[in-house]
Amino acid sequence: MKRCCILVPAMAALLCLVPALWAQEDDWGDDDIGFAEGVPDRKETRAAQDWTGFWHTELGLWSRRWGDNPLAKFRNTLNLTYRHRFQRFRVKADLHGEYDAAYRHDRDDYDRETLDIYESQLRFGELFVAYETSDWEVVLGREVVTWGEGDLLSPLDAPFPKDQREPGLALPEDLRLPQVGLRVGWTGTKTRMEAHVFPVAQYGYRPGITSDFSPFTGVLPMLGDVGPELSFRHEPTTSEWGEPQVAGRFAFEGPHHDFSLYLGRLVRQEGTLAGVVQDPVARSVAFVLDHERHWLLGAAGSTAKGSWLWKWELAHEWDRPYQSDTYVGLLPGTETAAVSSALVSLTHSGFRDTHIQVELQKSVFSDETGADPLFPEDRMQTALRLRRTALRDDLSMDLIGLAVGDRAQYGWLARLALEYRISQDWQISAGYAAYGEPEGSRLGLFLGFDRHDRITLGLRRDFGF
Repeated sequence: MKRCCILVPAMAALLCLVPALWAQEDDWGDDDIGFAEGVPDRKETRAAQDWTGFWHTELGLWSRRWGDNPLAKFRNTLNLTYRHRFQRFRVKADLHGEYDAAYRHDRDDYDRETLDIYESQLRFGELFVAYETSDWEVVLGREVVTWGEGDLLSPLDAPFPKDQREPGLALPEDLRLPQVGLRVGWTGTKTRMEAHVFPVAQYGYRPGITSDFSPFTGVLPMLGDVGPELSFRHEPTTSEWGEPQVAGRFAFEGPHHDFSLYLGRLVRQEGTLAGVVQDPVARSVAFVLDHERHWLLGAAGSTAKGSWLWKWELAHEWDRPYQSDTYVGLLPGTETAAVSSALVSLTHSGFRDTHIQVELQKSVFSDETGADPLFPEDRMQTALRLRRTALRDDLSMDLIGLAVGDRAQYGWLARLALEYRISQDWQISAGYAAYGEPEGSRLGLFLGFDRHDRITLGLRRDFGF
């Protein structure tokens, strides 16, 4: 228990996950406010259905661990999607399964929580029924919700669940996770309004405490054998029906300008460390994460002119809980603050087959107690992206960088990805990712990532019937 107590202040380091890392999909300026998918073409009223899916296998190798176990990942993923339309009804069912054979090698090196999180997953993706008229749409079930205009960073998209098991490495289509809820939308000529109700909270996936991508990788080896199984416990639980989350959105789409407003009472995805529960019989220790609700008000917009695209977001949160740098016993303190965040994004596509994008995000905390955030949530975040295509877009190169702090003193990530479409159905890929740790004693997302540089090779097949 003594070693466990030493760990307690470090446990909260996981909460510094950059909440909007890789926040949006590869749209590069397409409409993000939902007009495209909100009200489909209703000229087709006869029954129609289709099955689509993909199989993806990815091999990952630690480039700095050749003398140990260099196998980082050998994951096979199968995703099946069924769509059916009949008159005004629309149904979608998405089933996702994955298995990582890398965890069969040196299996005794992994604890139970790491195996549960990384070795295999079988879950539903989007699973809903929609009823549509010429102006209205009602959707009931599991659905992915997207807010904001940012591509790599986004303060507005932060409240919704993500797959953060591998920071900076997740496929864009696998990053967002659906929520159970009810959505009602109305679409006019150039405007759209939506209301959401989420009856239960969902928190997505995060690295296990002793996994390779845990921010504690630099702390745990110094403590030796910590003994019991370590895990997180979420409050409220994902099966607890309590106060629902509610949200609303208004959007306007013009010929060159988009604008949207957002308002919601939502849970804090990262949570704050609220306590420790020890079970001496099961030899387990659970660190309780409290996901309190808070209000979020935001606005976002985009403007296109020639080869330039400018996008922005503004967000203000009331009574947002955060981990402070003051301690109550062994636990970092929890405070609430008004948090204002801003994001600006600039994309240039004037060079042939090339897109260059820069995004900046900054948050300001207003707390009467004067306590500072324990983690770099209020530091400047900078994201860069260079994308180039060739061979009639069959070959693509993505170079992505993320820095936390004005000098990247709280950590950085650089990632190169190459993809080549062999045929209409087959695609191969290769990539490399490098991480930079926070300087000195600073905390950050990439704490302990001194041997995490990774080589990846992938093969994917898309299909439909």
